[in-house]
Amino acid sequence: MVLLLRNLADVCVGDCLPFSTNVNLAADLSRIKYYRNTIAHLDKVITDIEFNVMWEDIYMAVQRLGGPGFKADCDVLKTAEFDSTKEYVNLQFIKTENRLTIMEDNMTQLMKKIFTLELEQKYAEEYVYWVQDAQTFHQTVASASITDIMLNKSDFIVITGGPGTGQKGQTALHIACSEGYVDCVKTLLNYKCDINMCDKKDKTALIYACESQDENVVDLLIDNKADVNKSDNNGLSPLHIVVQKKT
Repeated sequence: MVLLLRNLADVCVGDCLPFSTNVNLAADLSRIKYYRNTIAHLDKVITDIEFNVMWEDIYMAVQRLGGPGFKADCDVLKTAEFDSTKEYVNLQFIKTENRLTIMEDNMTQLMKKIFTLELEQKYAEEYVYWVQDAQTFHQTVASASITDIMLNKSDFIVITGGPGTGQKGQTALHIACSEGYVDCVKTLLNYKCDINMCDKKDKTALIYACESQDENVVDLLIDNKADVNKSDNNGLSPLHIVVQKKT
């Protein structure tokens, strides 16, 4: 029952005796559970004072949980004689409750192990993806320079790109040319980046420059021996793109 309340009703039933001022639902259920476990594992006879303290606490908790209708039943039960013929049944019930408590603890440990295994599986899948992705990475002079800065010169570096940049296979030079960043293009060329590298659509930096119609970037790329004849996967060369933009 406690397991169901914890997991289905989202009621936090604890193992310790709550403070007397704490009389909410979870506290009263915890209070009854605590006394049940305490009495079930007693190896001595309790005194009248101990009995009355426990009884009063349980008595009030039952009424708060079940309503005033339980008051009369509790009053009768307090003075009723214990039926020794039911002792065996009561002991079996207690043993069953103890087994359920052990099962609850085992279930909690099992859920933790399952959660851990799920995390390990998730990270294993991510690791495989990273390994596969790394195999498609093409080392360039620019990326080597960035790596050198991160390892030897600075603990912090920011690399930006447009949405989907990684999926498109674009380099920093592609982005700089498409946006018309002349100074950035000059810097990348000074670092001897691969001027004719293609993205996943076989577009070169010169093709991006022609698409953006930035003559300064186009002239800069051609002066640095960019391939003017290389076509994209649609068969369009830089000249084709310039003609399309002019018409």
